[in-house]
Amino acid sequence: MIDHYGGADGFWDYLLKRDAELCLMGCSIKGNGKNGPLVLNGKNSGLIMNHAYSLNDIMDLDDPFNPG
Repeated sequence: MIDHYGGADGFWDYLLKRDAELCLMGCSIKGNGKNGPLVLNGKNSGLIMNHAYSLNDIMDLDDPFNPG
């Protein structure tokens, strides 16, 4: 799906533009018949499949541990 927006950078730009336009944004994780926590690489991600999430703000932050 991200390729549709021109990759990760294009998707990020899309989110920043929608935020600037004060759009309501949300997302979810398709469980494809599964329910419960989303496990990535054997670890609980803290996200729940088939649950709706809202995006309250989009912003760039500087990472002092990863300049660049």
